Amino acid sequence: MKTEIDGVEVLSLEIKLYGEASNTDEIDLGALYLSCDGREYVLDVTQSYRTFEGGFTFIRCVLERDDDTFDPSEHKYDLKDVDLMLGNVDASFYIASDLTIEFITLFVRGGFTRAIEVVQE
Repeated sequence: MKTEIDGVEVLSLEIKLYGEASNTDEIDLGALYLSCDGREYVLDVTQSYRTFEGGFTFIRCVLERDDDTFDPSEHKYDLKDVDLMLGNVDASFYIASDLTIEFITLFVRGGFTRAIEVVQE
């Protein structure tokens, strides 16, 4: 299923962790919170995939809107395409892991692909 925010396709959330976690190691992945000038949007992880390379763990997350978990009466879901494509959006993601987080990046596409830096919540 393709996730879009105001016509901008959400490609994936990429996480790089220092150290190699096994597939059985617990890494708690939460939600991605996006905001800009009072507008907001929340996406939840529906699937994640781990790979290991050069002493690092890479996690690619598929994100979708989840109205059951994040009620539209409590979240506006009114972020604009320009917020994402101009890079004016503040992005935070909940993750709990014993490994050090090197980076978290959101990739979106709306005519071109943009990488948005995400901070750990």
